[in-house]
Amino acid sequence: MSPPTTLLVEGRSGASIFCGGFGSGKSRAVSSRRQDTHDSATTRHHASIGAAITLIAFASGPFFQQSVTYELRSVIDPAFSPSANAVAAYSWGDGTQGWSYAQYAFQQLPYNMTAAILAGLFAPDQTSPPKPTSNCPTGNCTWESSGTLGVNSKCVDISSRVEMRIDNTTEYYLEAPGDSLLQETFDRTGSDKYHIFYLASHIPADMNVSLAEPFLNLTAAMVVVDWVKVWPGDASVDTSTSYQLLTRNSTIEAFRCAVYFSAKEVLPRVENGVYSEQVLQEVTRPDNVQFLDQGERIGARKYFVYTHDPWDPLEFHLAGLPPNRRNNFTVPVTAFVPIYSQMTHDLHGQVSFGSRDISSNTAPLLLYKADGVVQSIQNMADSITNEMRRNESSVNPEHTVQGHVWVQQQFVVVRWAWLALPATVLASTSLFVAATIVETRRKHVGVWLSSPLALFFNAHLDSSGKDVLSNASPESLNTSEGMATIVKGSRKISVVANEQAQDEDVEMR
Repeated sequence: MSPPTTLLVEGRSGASIFCGGFGSGKSRAVSSRRQDTHDSATTRHHASIGAAITLIAFASGPFFQQSVTYELRSVIDPAFSPSANAVAAYSWGDGTQGWSYAQYAFQQLPYNMTAAILAGLFAPDQTSPPKPTSNCPTGNCTWESSGTLGVNSKCVDISSRVEMRIDNTTEYYLEAPGDSLLQETFDRTGSDKYHIFYLASHIPADMNVSLAEPFLNLTAAMVVVDWVKVWPGDASVDTSTSYQLLTRNSTIEAFRCAVYFSAKEVLPRVENGVYSEQVLQEVTRPDNVQFLDQGERIGARKYFVYTHDPWDPLEFHLAGLPPNRRNNFTVPVTAFVPIYSQMTHDLHGQVSFGSRDISSNTAPLLLYKADGVVQSIQNMADSITNEMRRNESSVNPEHTVQGHVWVQQQFVVVRWAWLALPATVLASTSLFVAATIVETRRKHVGVWLSSPLALFFNAHLDSSGKDVLSNASPESLNTSEGMATIVKGSRKISVVANEQAQDEDVEMR
């Protein structure tokens, strides 16, 4: 007895056996094997196309996997609450009280500004400059550019002007033959052998023009600070805890820094919780300083405002700001003079030591211990700017600049290039199936949904049934009735049905 055979049965016709386009093509190959050589070659050609498409489809799996990715992107959420806020300063110091002498005006400086100056100058972490007050609820925010009043610094290296000399007693001392301000500082100290740091402040308008030349465009400069630091000859010495006398192996570092008012256009942003600002433009000359061009002014007073001049509030103007941004900024005398007075009060003195003790005011000693005095002075300027922008309130509507809040959203990204092969396979398969349908219909292989493929490959016929099948013509297989005739020609056939079959569904003997 032959092994059981599974026949798929649909509807009420037991010989209606389903298969796809490939099946019809292959059934044509079986049923037409006695046709001429041309027909056989054609069917083999179709079969090879199907095999090639199958292999290509198998290789296209990775392309589908790579064609779609998921990415997290930052997008602006205009409805996010709370909103992003930054701050700007348009003026400061109008309410500061008067004074009798400019050098004592620091006594009238409000506590918060005095604290800001000292906090910036002596910040414990010099690598992290003071940041303006801002509110960014997600840690990623941007703003349009805006203008603000601020204080900044500019420093130039003057180390080459300092010369180390030795007297008859083998003691080393310092001279600055080409710089009268530095030389005056050294002449005041006595023996330079015991001095390791010099700090002096000057009024820009009182300086020699040649010495003030790097700062002549900084019209609202309040103070120019000179400092000279003696580094130990032994590079391994930690200057924050140890000191050495001036020797021929010592290294001399000297800088001259101007601290000045200006108006800046800045582009703030917060990225991953870190606030930063890009300066787009800076205006250092006020609009209303025509008095500097008067004939009686000489020397540096033609370039810098002077604390004793009866000038009106300095007015800065920034061009090119967005229409909704304020572009005029003012510095009243009541802001300029007290801040100048505070800096000249703090930024002067020397650090010296003998056999037992170190002699110095607090500010020079702390600056000597700092890793970078230039950075300390810039931090002081930034701290003053931030305090002016804060204006004693982080939510002052007059100083608030609205920004954009960025949030993370997931995007589905389709890389269309990776779909080229799958798309080609789909198109090729569609063409192949269409061609197979047309070809099998033209060759009378059988109704598309009644393909004899399952009969050819799954029916276990006895010898008489095989004889009938081998002698059958293509036309006899064109219908379900013809296939039933083939089955009837077999004396014995075993059938296993997937569903309960009715007597009238199939007839087999």
